[in-house]
Amino acid sequence: MVGSRKIQATNGYSEVMVMRVDDESYEIAMNKTFGGENHQGIPWDQVAYDMIITPMPVISYLVTGYRDTTLTSATTPPGLFLTQVWGNGSVLFDSLYFNNNLHHIAGRSIQPAIGGGYIIACSFREDGGGTDQTLVTRMVKNEEGRYGTVDMPSYRIIPVGLNGYARWIRQFGDGYLMGGTAYNTPNTKMDLFIQKLDADRNFEWEKFYGWEESDEFGDALIHGDTVYIAGTGKVLVPGTTFYKEQIYVNRVDASGEVVWENTYGGTLRHFANKVMMTGEGDLLVAGFYYDASMHSQMILMKIDAQTGDSLWTQEYGDFYSAGIRDAIRTEDYGYLTVGRANYSATQSPTVYVMKLDHGNETAHLSIPRHFLDIPIAPASTATDVINFTADADEIYGVRVQIDSLLHPSVGDLEVSISHGGKTATLADRPIHSGENFLRTSFGDMEYRQLDWDYAPYTGRYLPEDPLSVFLSSSPAGDWTLSVTDHGGGALKATSRVLEGWTLNLLTEATAVSTMPIQEMLANFGLEQIRPNPIGQEAFISFRISTPGPVKLKVYNQLGQMVEQLANEDLPEGVHERMWQPGSLAPGAYFFHLESGGMISVRKAVLAR
Repeated sequence: MVGSRKIQATNGYSEVMVMRVDDESYEIAMNKTFGGENHQGIPWDQVAYDMIITPMPVISYLVTGYRDTTLTSATTPPGLFLTQVWGNGSVLFDSLYFNNNLHHIAGRSIQPAIGGGYIIACSFREDGGGTDQTLVTRMVKNEEGRYGTVDMPSYRIIPVGLNGYARWIRQFGDGYLMGGTAYNTPNTKMDLFIQKLDADRNFEWEKFYGWEESDEFGDALIHGDTVYIAGTGKVLVPGTTFYKEQIYVNRVDASGEVVWENTYGGTLRHFANKVMMTGEGDLLVAGFYYDASMHSQMILMKIDAQTGDSLWTQEYGDFYSAGIRDAIRTEDYGYLTVGRANYSATQSPTVYVMKLDHGNETAHLSIPRHFLDIPIAPASTATDVINFTADADEIYGVRVQIDSLLHPSVGDLEVSISHGGKTATLADRPIHSGENFLRTSFGDMEYRQLDWDYAPYTGRYLPEDPLSVFLSSSPAGDWTLSVTDHGGGALKATSRVLEGWTLNLLTEATAVSTMPIQEMLANFGLEQIRPNPIGQEAFISFRISTPGPVKLKVYNQLGQMVEQLANEDLPEGVHERMWQPGSLAPGAYFFHLESGGMISVRKAVLAR
């Protein structure tokens, strides 16, 4: 998570804050702030607006926003900054751009660029005054590890309407799509807009949306050739001359033409900050609303993506002031939201993270296949099959995770999943080859592509072929994972093996499988590793739902087993083992518990 916080209440100066939360315990794993001061001892004023995970063997984050280093000098106004931060919070790279003139420039959105590097959409105000416009630039890392512009010209200024700028940019088709808010007519009313650019950042077309009063852009979602735009629009209160804010959502086609548009919210003021897609293919809109006491509260709204009909609205918490700023999908088809909240007028707002399930309308079934050790020979195909039996008649969502696939050159591999006579390719010889797929998850709702990253591939990606080919069919039958090695045998001697993968299905809530079911999983699994991070020793507690053979192993982040803590028959109940890492290198380690056909995995960090 990235944002900003005030460092001096009297003058409003801000510093950048980057926070990382563990994806299993949801405890804070890293929390760093970044700032500076000029030669007069006056703090910089800087605000972060966006962040992206960079494709490196070790996780890092690239943060953008604006920074004013002088505050008192008109000759060096705010400029665009880029800061690259390691997963432990240390700064790898930091630089300020376009601050050597009178223009005010701030980085608003950063995404992978066509041709490599990162595309950044910035707000631009010439000479510190005049109208707002959008500045678009592409930054590429050089051999010295510094980011700089490589195109000519180094940036393009894209006007929009009479006054406005983009705060969102994504790759779309053969170019880019930008979204934001702008004054479109002389009556000083703001509208939502999207603009299409070509691959060289040249303007192609623009469209404006909203009602007769001012509207505010919140977020947009690209799904295939369809775009969903969410924000806030002012609508007339019936029987009055007053307007109130309501959540505005529309669906537009690849040329920007409206398929449907609607507002949501009822009698109170509602605001949208995020739109995303659910496992069933509907829309989930997150934001906040003002209750009858004029205190803001968190809200989620589910909308039918095909028709725009409201399906349900859910409110969260009992705060003095709160709101959801962003949200992501989790592997179990649930959601993780982030925003800020405070419980009283005297309490300063704090970062608030909330984990939500997928609801009771559907059932999430996770079928793991671990400790397979299936060899992958050059110029051949290796397969593994899950035979699934269920009462459900329909699939609403499919995710496939490659938990561990060890190979010296994954750029030679094609990975696919087959079921019911249909096949979807997950990965097809990614261009940045290297070693291993580790916890590599594929789903239709993702945006990142493998070709944007580098091996070892870890994270969540868009598959080569849509997994939606399996939707609306029965989940019962064989699910076959195939790994084809198109390479030869001249690579360095190393393991070529599929160690494990997991099939995640979202089905009808009545689904019952002969594989591990949710009731059994409730009494099985690893507890939190204590302590975490680990020093000289750690205690691993785990639950066994039925008596039988139990294996507990420890793996490093390369997928190599470093120790086996249990390999024995154990009775039903709670058990504990101690682990002493000895001279093992610091880093992430994974604890694998296997019993009765079920798998539980926990991650811990070894610190020295």
